[in-house]
Amino acid sequence: MPGEFIVTFPGSYHAGFSTGLNIGEAVNFVTKDWVNYGLKCQDIYRRSREKIPVFPIDWLIIQNIRFLEQVKLDLESKKVLRNSFKKIVEEEKVSRNAIEAVCNKKGSKI
Repeated sequence: MPGEFIVTFPGSYHAGFSTGLNIGEAVNFVTKDWVNYGLKCQDIYRRSREKIPVFPIDWLIIQNIRFLEQVKLDLESKKVLRNSFKKIVEEEKVSRNAIEAVCNKKGSKI
């Protein structure tokens, strides 16, 4: 009904179905508490390879850091961004080292 809101919590499934003329609108926002859920979800998607994240949380975190001066965040939110970014960088290092190890084992050069 017009004026109603549906809140989809992290880790829950949701879908839409249309049977005719209608207008649907989605508004997405993130709180600092949601970041860990987003990282976990993205990790599940990557490991399962069944679904590619439509909106990579890495991008969200990096963009917020890039424009930190324009984004008004409290100290706790900035710490969440920093810690999340550290996690992203560490995962990237592990992935690159794994690829390099495979290539070195096969005698290839990157």
